[in-house]
Amino acid sequence: LDSIDGKHARRTQSSTPLGELFDHGLDSWATSIFVLSFFSVCSRDNGKTGVSVYTMYIYLSIVLFNFMCSHWEKYNTGVLFLPWGYDISQVVLIAAYLLTGAVGVEVWQKPFLFGYYITDALVILLIGFSLFLSFPQTLYNIHRAHLKKTLKNDSLYEGLLPLVSPLLLFILLTVWVVLSPGNILAKQPRLFLWMVGVAFSNVIVSMFV
Repeated sequence: LDSIDGKHARRTQSSTPLGELFDHGLDSWATSIFVLSFFSVCSRDNGKTGVSVYTMYIYLSIVLFNFMCSHWEKYNTGVLFLPWGYDISQVVLIAAYLLTGAVGVEVWQKPFLFGYYITDALVILLIGFSLFLSFPQTLYNIHRAHLKKTLKNDSLYEGLLPLVSPLLLFILLTVWVVLSPGNILAKQPRLFLWMVGVAFSNVIVSMFV
């Protein structure tokens, strides 16, 4: 139902900023839950197997960055275009849960190809997806709207302003991870990653309304 509520609201002309805030605001929070649940499926790195907490921070940052790009595009063009299907993410996670339940967490802890683990391949795929598909598509759609003179914001300043807060948040959180005297991410990974998701959701909702 998550994919059809917006279409129904537009068709019946009952779409409101409040409805969008609830819908996409909850999505911004749920995105973090998806990543954290995958962390639990793979299990934490114990020195030999599992996923490093730093790898999971990279996962989460990339996913949230893509979410930000899509809604920044919508802020400027008025159209939300997702280069991936939200439902596909849920299907992939369900498949990961079923696979783990069937064969155990060991499937994520064995070399997959050329000595690399599946989780390593996922990092490469996520980075490649962001750099060569998601972000370029966002820039292209904004540029096309500029050529058609359908942009919602007239100035470059107004168009870029919503990026300041989330990008500053990413920078400060990464500095905290790297320079934390107590190694906060290693000691409290789930608590820290939850905090990242909540803080991001709190900041990103300003793009919705």
